[in-house]
Amino acid sequence: MNTLAGWGIAFFEYCLAVPAMSAGATDGAFLTPVGIPTYGVSGIFFDTDGNGAHGLNERVGVDATYIGRDFLYDAIKIYANQP
Repeated sequence: MNTLAGWGIAFFEYCLAVPAMSAGATDGAFLTPVGIPTYGVSGIFFDTDGNGAHGLNERVGVDATYIGRDFLYDAIKIYANQP
């Protein structure tokens, strides 16, 4: 997490990396009990109103989508140790 946290702060200049628990369903429900640590990261920023999560008006901004895509692509490259 430290590698990604440090890089994420550089990617999003005015943001802090803060561990948080997601109430949603993830693969961690299956992997953690068998001893595989499971972490998640999102580079997508949402509105403070929750973006209508799982409703008919669920939304993510276009800019947030593209920035999040770039963030996650670079994060995968970091973890894969590719230049």
